Order: sequence, then structure tokens, then C-alpha cells
Amino acid sequence: MSWFRLALGLMREAASTQVGQDIIHDLKESAFKTRHQDLNQLQNIDQVRTFLEERMTVVDQNMELLVQMLNAQDEALIKIQQNQRVWNLVLASGVLVAISIAILL
Repeated sequence: MSWFRLALGLMREAASTQVGQDIIHDLKESAFKTRHQDLNQLQNIDQVRTFLEERMTVVDQNMELLVQMLNAQDEALIKIQQNQRVWNLVLASGVLVAISIAILL
């Protein structure tokens, strides 16, 4: 509790100075401006809706493009894996043939 009281005391001292009053005044003005801008934005709700719809359309198109790219990448990786399996089988059979020849000779 003493830290809390210390903090409140420091805030009171800071608020009692001219610089502190200027900061408080600036904070109040910025809050008023923010509220005023919010009211202006509410008046332009149709413009906001149109903007959001356009942005969502762009996002949807980007997501579709991303899905297509990922599907193409997956297909390429599947082909690479199939080729690796074939090479692994060829190499394994070559090792078995080499071992068989070494045993027979």
C-alpha cells in the first residue's frame, strides 16, 4: 500500500506544477479530438462500409491466391517425395546387389 500512496503523491505533485497542468490539458484536448473524430466517422458510415467491403474483397482474393500457391507447392513436394522414394528403392536394391555379389564371390 505504501507504493500506491507514494505513486499517488508523486502524481499530485506533478499535477500541481505548470508542466503537469499542460500535460493534463493536452490529454483532455486529445480525448475531445478523438471523440469528435469518432462522431465524424460515424456520419460517414456508408463510406466506411464501402471501404471495408473493398478491403474484404481484396483479402478474400489474396487468400484464394495463397491457397492456390500452397496447393501448387504441395503438389510439387509430393512429386519430389515420390522421386525420392524411387531413388531410395533403386539405391537399396543396388546395395543389396553389391552385398549379394560380395557374399557369392
